[in-house]
Order: sequence, then structure tokens, then C-alpha cells
Amino acid sequence: MLHAPNFASVANLCQSQIREHRDRKFCVDRKNSIMRTDQATLRRWLAEQLEERGHGAKKALADHLGVRSDAITRMINEDPNKENREIRWEEVPKIAAFFRTDPPVALPSLAPQGLKIPLISWVSAGAMQTPEAVHEIEDAEKLDDPGLDPSGEWVALTVVGDSMDRISPPDSIIFVNLRDQRLVANACYVIVDAETGEATYKRWRPSPERWEPVSTNPIHEPIFVRQGRAPRVIGRVRKSVLGM
Repeated sequence: MLHAPNFASVANLCQSQIREHRDRKFCVDRKNSIMRTDQATLRRWLAEQLEERGHGAKKALADHLGVRSDAITRMINEDPNKENREIRWEEVPKIAAFFRTDPPVALPSLAPQGLKIPLISWVSAGAMQTPEAVHEIEDAEKLDDPGLDPSGEWVALTVVGDSMDRISPPDSIIFVNLRDQRLVANACYVIVDAETGEATYKRWRPSPERWEPVSTNPIHEPIFVRQGRAPRVIGRVRKSVLGM
């Protein structure tokens, strides 16, 4: 574990590494892997759809899936001398919806093996603090997927403090979707002070805009949003788990 002077920068790094790790995981080396029958069918189907759509289709599809354009290139590559990338099971219905067609294979054959969520740090459920965090996703402890949306970009954090103990008692593990930063009333988020990099875990409430504790301890007070000093949203907390 390394001390993180700025939690926001660590979150950015982790998000980037999650994407890179995901892409590497689904790249198939010609020396070590044989393309599955379903993947070969999907590659040809995707290549045909892109050709029919014409110029600009590759970038538009990449934006639709939230991946880089070169990932689409690797998806359709069938040259054993070049790097390719498997089409992920959850991407198939999204691709089909983009082209307004049906996928060429039955989706159960592409069922996931389960996500592994990196436990990257702890987060304060109290006053804002600067946590410690791992700097390499590969070094992080991996937790089993507790039924999360596979299209998200997930990290896990250990809760320290009691300002959210009605939802997440101390030592709970919270699962944060880094892709989900849209503010929804009464939803919970990990936020970071834009200037100090200190982080905390709170519930969002509008009118007036504030980040409030959900606690049995009356000492904790809301953080009211000041003009020009709104904290940065790292991601939305979608699940809290406490071991026995």
C-alpha cells in the first residue's frame, strides 16, 4: 500500500488501469490461444455490420460501447499474426442494438465467469481524509463480484468511521462504479475535495445541495456545497457488504 497524496489522481489511475487490464484480459495471443467458434462468428458478423454501415461506423460504435476505436479494430481482426480482442459477452446485445439487428450466436454460450473487483483503498465515512491506495490494479486484492452490473468500472473500498453506519457500518466494503457520476437524490457517492484530494463517502441531497451523513452518531454534519467549491464525484456506491 502506498500513501496517495491525491485520491482523485489515484481513482483516475485505477480507472485507466481497469480499462487497460480489461482490454489485455480479452486480447488473444496467437501463440497461446485458439479463437473460439463463437468468437470467430462474432468477428465476421461485426465486420459485416461495420462494412454495411460505412464510414464513421467504427468510431460511433466505440463511443457507444465506451471503448477506444482500436479496440473495435482488434475485435474484428482474424489475422493470426496480429493482436485481437475477444468480444465481451455483455457487449454483444449492445452491438446488436447499435446496428438494430440480432446477434448471430446465443448469448448463454458467452456467459461471464464472474467479475473480480480490486480493493484499492479505504474511504472515510466521517470528515474528509486522504486515504492510502494501491497504485497498480494488478497489486490490489481481488474480491468476488457480489452481483454488479458487468458494464460498470468497479473498485472496492473499506469504510472507516461511522458517519454512514446506518448503511455501511465501519469495516464494510463498498463497491463503487467509477462510470456512474450522475447525481441522483438520496444516492450515495465517494467524493473528493477538489483542492486537497481528501475523500469521503456520503449521500447526495438537493435543495439545498449537500452531502449528508446517514449515521446514528449525531456529531456528524452535512457538507453544504459552496459556490465554486463543489467536491468532485469519483463514483456511485451501488452495494455495501459487511462480513460476519
